[in-house]
Amino acid sequence: MLIEKDKLIKLLEIIDNAPASRIAHFNDNDETATEVIYNFCREHEYEYHLNATNELFYDKVKSEYDGKDVVSITNFNLKRANYRVQGREYEYIFVSSQIEDIDSFLSRCYHIVKHAGNIIIFIKKDDYDTKYRYIELLEKNNFVATNTIDDLFEEFSVIISKRMHGWGN
Repeated sequence: MLIEKDKLIKLLEIIDNAPASRIAHFNDNDETATEVIYNFCREHEYEYHLNATNELFYDKVKSEYDGKDVVSITNFNLKRANYRVQGREYEYIFVSSQIEDIDSFLSRCYHIVKHAGNIIIFIKKDDYDTKYRYIELLEKNNFVATNTIDDLFEEFSVIISKRMHGWGN
């Protein structure tokens, strides 16, 4: 299942038009999402860091995007202790990878999201257990103002949550 291009473009309207914004993306196989977010970042002169969480996907996107403006790509192991890459923090983190250890993942993401930054998570629309697990663990990991969008995409629900200044670590 891939994220629908036209609907992802519509979702990107939630991103504030602020100069020098940084967007990170955890992605295991969705070339369409990569293309849409890359084009959005290039158009707005935002920094796009793609964390490819599948080695075959990494090889594919590395050959396609290597050396292009605004994008950097990491062959990313979700089990690594620290998610910080070159000391960067991001205003937005997109998650389209399948995450096994949600609690650990969100704890590590908390440290790379800027204060008042957002995490935007795509899950299969009919996977209510995962949806409610994310919502519960977002709160546990000091994300607040969690909302879901269930009617934009055909096959996905979107969870959006914010890291608040002064909360947590």
